[in-house]
Formats: sequence, C-alpha cells, structure tokens
Amino acid sequence: MGYALSLPGGIDAGLAHGQSTGMDSTVPVARFSVPLGGQAIELLQVDYADAQLKFLRVRIREGRRFTVFDIDPDTAAAWAEAMLAWAAAHRETGTAGATP
Repeated sequence: MGYALSLPGGIDAGLAHGQSTGMDSTVPVARFSVPLGGQAIELLQVDYADAQLKFLRVRIREGRRFTVFDIDPDTAAAWAEAMLAWAAAHRETGTAGATP
C-alpha cells in the first residue's frame, strides 16, 4: 500500500495532485480552512493501482505539522453522517463556516 510524505512548507515528497506513476494516483476532492485554529483540511481521492482500491485521504495541516490518513468508503460514510448530525444539532444561523 502507498503512503504520502509531506515536508514543511507543503512540499510533497511524492506524487503531485492528479499525477500517477502506475502505482497510485490522487485526485483533489475538497479543501477547507478552519476559522478558529487556522487548520487547513484537504480531502483527496487516492486510487491504489496495484490493489484497485479507492480511499479518501484526509490531510490536516496545523502550522508545519501534518496529520494524514486514508479511510475506506464505509468509514467515510459513517464519519460524514456523524458530522452532518452534529452540525445540524449545533449550527447557528449566521455563523461563519469553512469554505470549500
């Protein structure tokens, strides 16, 4: 299975977005900025050619630190449902939110 290595300053030590080496490829899905805290969140579709698998890569940048993990479609659906339920229960009208 492939992995991603990110260096300080946002330099990827691997594939550029949308490029493939025959091993795996990434396709940008969405980007968000968290208003409080300033974290940058990036979602990428990762296609692993050798195993014909698709995952959603969640990449969170906090200053110079990155947290990167890949989740399967079932986990992504469960996470999305939980986040939507939480947002619906706690959203205030007029609250500034993240922009895609």
